[in-house]
Amino acid sequence: MPELRDHEDRQAITREIVDNGGGCLDMTINPYANYVIQRMVFMAEEEQVRLLVDEASRNVAYLRRYSHGQHVLAAMERFLSAKAGRQVFLVPRPPLLTHQ
Repeated sequence: MPELRDHEDRQAITREIVDNGGGCLDMTINPYANYVIQRMVFMAEEEQVRLLVDEASRNVAYLRRYSHGQHVLAAMERFLSAKAGRQVFLVPRPPLLTHQ
């Protein structure tokens, strides 16, 4: 995978994936696209990783049903654990409430 050196490029790609109405979840459980998400966890900037982690943490139970989703969750947990200096596990969170 080519290195994404430009901040705007990384941000645009992450936003496109996260804002694509479930695209992130679809990619996470896909046998090939999950690798893209795993690489993004380690290559993207912290703010962008937080977007991916937030999306995943709202869907942990769903992602754990799929082997590829489990791989992505494990990559996120490794990243967060390294950053925190201690073991971190993603636990299910309720979806964000939207006001009408």
